[in-house]
Amino acid sequence: MPHSTWVPHSTFATRSDMDLTPQPTNDHLTLSYVAYTASPRPGYAFKLLNKYTQCSDCRRNGVHFYGADGSYRVIDKHGNPSSALCYKPDPRRGTIVPQWIWQPELSGGVKRHIQDGNLLWPIHFKRQNGVVGFNMSSALSAGGFFDIVGANTPAPMGELATTKLSLQWPGYHHDTRQVEIRDGDRSPITMSKLAERVVRFVRRYIQNASAKENIQGQWRIGPGAIGEEHIYIIGLMHVSRGVWQIMLQLDGLVYL
Repeated sequence: MPHSTWVPHSTFATRSDMDLTPQPTNDHLTLSYVAYTASPRPGYAFKLLNKYTQCSDCRRNGVHFYGADGSYRVIDKHGNPSSALCYKPDPRRGTIVPQWIWQPELSGGVKRHIQDGNLLWPIHFKRQNGVVGFNMSSALSAGGFFDIVGANTPAPMGELATTKLSLQWPGYHHDTRQVEIRDGDRSPITMSKLAERVVRFVRRYIQNASAKENIQGQWRIGPGAIGEEHIYIIGLMHVSRGVWQIMLQLDGLVYL
């Protein structure tokens, strides 16, 4: 394995140690899963979060941090909280995988699919025990994803019949793959089916990248390096009309 600091799960901070009173904050711009994932491109998380909250500056949009579940939520003018916009990870669980966020190659595509397009809020695979994300290999060996909150509810991915999943592991190529997000009867796939399709995509990405690209260093993936057992699948963030980028976190590996 590449050099890293391994942190046993028993040392993680518990939510009971935190102030549970919702607090106004702007640290969703730097400390959320979206922010960590988009960190290679400075300022890009700000652009995405503005699109998600449909405002020119989400810092003025009443975002609060909820310590009870580690979520960021928007408070409306009546004092009502939204569903979770994103979550604040505990980086001691493992490093969040930083990625270059997918964009159309042509400027016209950027305007049409990002600037003028409506982006849906991130999707998180939150489990029944309150943990955000699941270990990839554990989910595969367990034979299902039914401990995800809302496992049998429709995945909130919009009205399209297909979409593209996107991933760019540090040092490796950027890959996208089209997947169906509606069943044969045109109903949306469930959250558990979405999780399964994300796992298949990440597994294929690791297999192809490790076989074709000889990357050295701490982010190397494949046999003898980072494998499925080291990867937590957190969820998806909508980065362009018809494209969702996968958010990942290392499980027990902290890169300093």
